[in-house]
Amino acid sequence: GALHHPTHSQFNQPTYQTLTYSQLADHFNAYGANRFAQRYLVDDSKFIPGGPIFAFTGAEGGDVTRLVGDYGTPAALAKSLGGVVLYMECRFFGKSIPVANVTGARTSLGLLSVEQILRDYIALITDYRDAVCGTPCADSKIVTFGGSLAGTLSALMRIRAPWLVHASWASSTPLFGFVNEPKINQY
Repeated sequence: GALHHPTHSQFNQPTYQTLTYSQLADHFNAYGANRFAQRYLVDDSKFIPGGPIFAFTGAEGGDVTRLVGDYGTPAALAKSLGGVVLYMECRFFGKSIPVANVTGARTSLGLLSVEQILRDYIALITDYRDAVCGTPCADSKIVTFGGSLAGTLSALMRIRAPWLVHASWASSTPLFGFVNEPKINQY
């Protein structure tokens, strides 16, 4: 038979599982215990215990499964370093909707804030590292990544959660619109 030569794009195709995380709908309401299924993707095909965790901080791009191929460099780095890649879908986009219906979404837009999104990502990354991945990931360094608004969220994860996020890869990122944030060039 004829030899099959893979195309360039076939070399870069991620292999991921689609999973959901039981996320709090409101991280700031002590009386609210409502949860929703936040979708995320995991590519751990090259994982070596202790390898880094690269976490994509999804934003308004929508369906996270369509964005996987847009971030080849962090995914390739994760694979070459024996790491894991998490592609986290942003609340209110794709299939990660924290309210039961569209009418509820219109009255619950307060749940769509940078602070709520950052708390989602902190919870998901922490639980993935500690509960899902467990002991092999205990010493894994975490790098967030994204572009545009996803890059802003990535940089804010490093600023707001330095105990969790060791580095941020933020591309084409607007950063100066956030009041009372430290200047980025101080880091």
